[in-house]
Amino acid sequence: MDKKLTFIIPIYHPEIAVSEIFRNLYKQTNQNFDIIVSIDKPTDKELNALCRLQETYNNNLKVIINTTHQHLNSVIKQSLEYVKTEYTYVLYSYTSLKSKFVESVYEFLNQTDQSVDILSFDGNLNGLVGHRFFVENIQPKKVYNIRENLGTVKNVVPFSFAIITKTHIIKEVFNTNLVKNLNHQYSSILTYMSLTNAKTFAYLDTTWVKDENNNLMLFNAKNLSKEWTFILNNASDPEFKNVLEFARFVNFAYYFAGYLGLCKLKRKDPALKVLNNLKRILFEEASYYASNLNEIIKNNSVFKENVKVVTKLMNLFENIENWKYIYSAEYEKNK
Repeated sequence: MDKKLTFIIPIYHPEIAVSEIFRNLYKQTNQNFDIIVSIDKPTDKELNALCRLQETYNNNLKVIINTTHQHLNSVIKQSLEYVKTEYTYVLYSYTSLKSKFVESVYEFLNQTDQSVDILSFDGNLNGLVGHRFFVENIQPKKVYNIRENLGTVKNVVPFSFAIITKTHIIKEVFNTNLVKNLNHQYSSILTYMSLTNAKTFAYLDTTWVKDENNNLMLFNAKNLSKEWTFILNNASDPEFKNVLEFARFVNFAYYFAGYLGLCKLKRKDPALKVLNNLKRILFEEASYYASNLNEIIKNNSVFKENVKVVTKLMNLFENIENWKYIYSAEYEKNK
């Protein structure tokens, strides 16, 4: 079987042991993949874990050691220079994969006779917040022409831990002048810039990806806004831009507001200040949409087609106290 996949693993002093990150690789039932680890200022313990990884994967592993801390987009861009496979997946420190993740991907790719630029999965939050995101209204294992099925774009889980992309597409994304501090696995740029540059994508329901992050510092609401400004500025097709505008609203009003609404911290927790600041910044977006939503619906056909869902979500988004209800089953069944 041809080797199709490379894991890029950016590491900078995570709160879990590096050996736990690598366990995602050891447990795969299909071991036919390459690995590129980029690690900043590794400790002795981390170097020992890398030595074990080298012993297991030998020529299938490349390690980049940075003596100073690098921005995430620089780390990924540098790592991409060494990728030789058709597909790339960025494995973040707090991402947990199923043991048949690689096997499921290869099984699908070997069964289809169509070219697939992007593979999307369900995402499961299991850290500060527990919630399962399902890809809605997209037929599993069907290869979609993106330009002929623009509506499917808005249903993809936006977080970058939930997609695999063709290597030439992710290279195109990171060769652009991205914002420096991406929101790690919660970044929307990799997902939507890839969709902008891709022709086809498919959704796999045979595996899913779990995020086990407990660190609020990986969130940056200001950068989320910058990311979306970048995404929209790079969309030249008006119809596609309408879809992305809707995806931006859902990203803010559903994914991020719902997440922050369920974050529960003790009063003396230092992260509480971070949480309150994130809520304040995100509420500024809520206020913008509350003031402009009628005009947006009037001018954007995607908002207009989904006006019931938009209105229902906006009723929750415009009041911080209601954010804790956004992930509820009542909303999920109408999403």
